[in-house]
Amino acid sequence: MIRKNSPLAKEFWEKGFVESCPVYDMHGHMGTHYAIYFAAPNAPEMVKLIKRANVKKLCFSHHFSLWATNYVGQDPALEACKQFPDYLRFYCGINPNFPEQMMADLKKVAEWMPYCIGLKFLADYHKIPVNAEPYRPALEFANALHLPILFHTWSMSPYDGPDIMKDIIPKYPNITYILGHCFNSQWQVAGEIAKQYDNVYLELTSVPGTRGALETMVNICGSEKILFGTDMPWFDEHQGIGGLLSAQISDDDVHNILHRNAEKILAPFI
Repeated sequence: MIRKNSPLAKEFWEKGFVESCPVYDMHGHMGTHYAIYFAAPNAPEMVKLIKRANVKKLCFSHHFSLWATNYVGQDPALEACKQFPDYLRFYCGINPNFPEQMMADLKKVAEWMPYCIGLKFLADYHKIPVNAEPYRPALEFANALHLPILFHTWSMSPYDGPDIMKDIIPKYPNITYILGHCFNSQWQVAGEIAKQYDNVYLELTSVPGTRGALETMVNICGSEKILFGTDMPWFDEHQGIGGLLSAQISDDDVHNILHRNAEKILAPFI
């Protein structure tokens, strides 16, 4: 239920967006997918939707760079950002099953900035643990350049679950770790890891629809360690914002989650 004592929630309920609070979506995708229909899979449609929700930046990785049987690289993401530079930034999608192309892409990250803001790992899909050798070059690269990495993380996954992430975080202290999905259902563990490490943030895709999950993490690690994200076009910006504004947290917490924390991370790229 939308909080009645929240000016932000009232504004969202009346207008359909929160004009007084900018939004940064730190977890998006782009492009079609073989298994599902998306109403807005490409840049023009996505930008039209995020503008309606007062989203200032959508940070995404292109499906084609992560899942294609033939690794197609980052060109589609780069072109989308050039087309809509005020609204889009991309993560370089890392697929260690294609090591030569992965290394070629890493060498171009610096020239892609500020459109490229970091890396995206999807280890559950690639079936390679994040702490295994194939990911090491990308981790070392991000550590050397002090880059963010958005990690898909999932419950007790042998590829990117809590034990795997707790193994690599101390080894690469210069990376900004964004834990996508907050280990989906392991909310307390996610909060404890974010509390333990200054450079670890939790990203909310799959959280707003789960009653009590956000409150649990805010109580453990504070709203200063949490980032808004939707997995767009898989999910909708308004759904995510509405879920956030329904949580029993303060409007100051909402400001942290929707924009303040992201603004700090994205400062070099805005």
